[in-house]
Formats: sequence, C-alpha cells, structure tokens
Amino acid sequence: MEASPLFAFYNTGDVSDVEAFNNVLLPLLNILRNRTASGNSTHKSSLQSAPAPNFQTIYALLECTPDLSKLECNGCLQQIQSFIPQCCNGKQGGKFVTPSCDIRFEVYSFYDPSVEPPPSPPPPSPSPPPLVPSAASPPPELPTTTPGRVPAFAGKESNSSRTTIVVVVITISAAALIISICICIYLRKRNPRKKVEIVLTHSSGEAEDEISAWKQWRDGTTSNLVDPALRTDSTTEIMKCIHIGLLCVQENVDKRPTMASVVLMLNSESMSLSVP
Repeated sequence: MEASPLFAFYNTGDVSDVEAFNNVLLPLLNILRNRTASGNSTHKSSLQSAPAPNFQTIYALLECTPDLSKLECNGCLQQIQSFIPQCCNGKQGGKFVTPSCDIRFEVYSFYDPSVEPPPSPPPPSPSPPPLVPSAASPPPELPTTTPGRVPAFAGKESNSSRTTIVVVVITISAAALIISICICIYLRKRNPRKKVEIVLTHSSGEAEDEISAWKQWRDGTTSNLVDPALRTDSTTEIMKCIHIGLLCVQENVDKRPTMASVVLMLNSESMSLSVP
C-alpha cells in the first residue's frame, strides 16, 4: 500500500453550516469506505449521494487499487479521511489522491447518478401489541361504513416520491485536475529525492468562461493547456500526461483507466494509449 505522496484539491466554495454539513459528509464517507474495502480483487470502488442542509446534495466517490486487501484499503482511505479536516473543513468539495486510494466529494454530481446503488428499504414498523379487553369492559364499537366510501379510520396513501434529473457537465476544471496529478507525478519522477506536496484549488462555476480541453484536443492545440513555465521540459512527456488526463475524465466511467493503469501508462515508454 502506498499512502504517499498525497495530493489534495478542494472546491473554493464554502458551506453555510459547517457542523450540519459534516454531520452528513462523515457518515457517508464511513459507509462508502467500508463498502469499498469489501470489494473483490478486480473492483474496489463505491459511490453514493446523500441530502445535505440548505437543499444541497453531497456526492461522494471512494476508490482503492484492486490489489489491496480489505484491511489495507480501509487503512488507506481512513488516512486520507483524517486529513480532510486539516485541509478542507467547511469546503463544498475536495479530491484527495494517493497511489493506492482516493476520495472525492462535491455538492454537484461529477458522475452519472444512474450508476448509484438503490437506497436500502426502511426497516419494517413493529406491529402494535393486540388489545385484550377486560371482562368488565364493553366490547369496542366497530366503525360504521357507508357503501362506496372509505372507512373513517383508513390511512391515506403516501405520495412522497420525487424524481430528480441531474445534468453532468464535464468542464476543463475536471480535466485540469487529473492532468495536474499526472504532471506532478512526472515531476516527482524527475526529482525523486525531493518531497512533492502540492495543494491546488479548483472551482466548478467557471464552465462558461473556460475553453473546453476536449476542443483543444480535437483542434490539435493541446499545448495551449500547458503552463508556459513547463514548456521547457519534454513536450512529449507533457502531452502524454494530458492524454492520460483526458482518458481519466471520459463521460463513460467504465472507459476510464484505474489508478494502477495510470501508473503503468506513466512508467511505460512503449505502451500505446487509446484515443479518449
């Protein structure tokens, strides 16, 4: 298990009620951590949403590399979870990544809500104890009914279900997030003796003002996404990082590579990459 280096990203928006928000977030992460650690040798990830204060919804996704045992996966995620209050307490979202596991939560849907598991059914209500009339008591009077009408004691049918439609918008912020991880790993490979500890920020509300990373890729102008300070390094390696970053933010979750595959792509000089 590799729990370091740890890369932390957080949403710049603040929640209005930190205590109430954490009262929803922390139990949700605990449930998903146990569910993720209980995965099999080919798949260790889980996602779920939960209603939060002020008409918000918290969406969370936890992952471990499949080679970890249940104990190792739980320990890796627990270590990241303990870091959240130090870094991002009161923030509307964050992503925390290590080579072996990662956690992400937001107040907007960053995955397809249809892949969420169905909610657990509520426990059945206990049956009331039978009434035993005493010998001195007269028999209870049965309610009278009128033909064609419902008895006065009949319950009312509940109609509390509702349907929520969530539109997922993948912006350059998401792509930049993954690309930043790849570039940081690339820089760490070039300077193995230096400790890499980076905290970046991202915001989900700038979609209309940002140029789509996918458009840059299709137009062949991907180099415009690279910070000028990094263009003195290997252009091939940086373009490779951007390529891998786009593979990691594909709309179809099943087509995204695992963390183990990303590490393999970064370390391989001959491995061919699929087109995102």
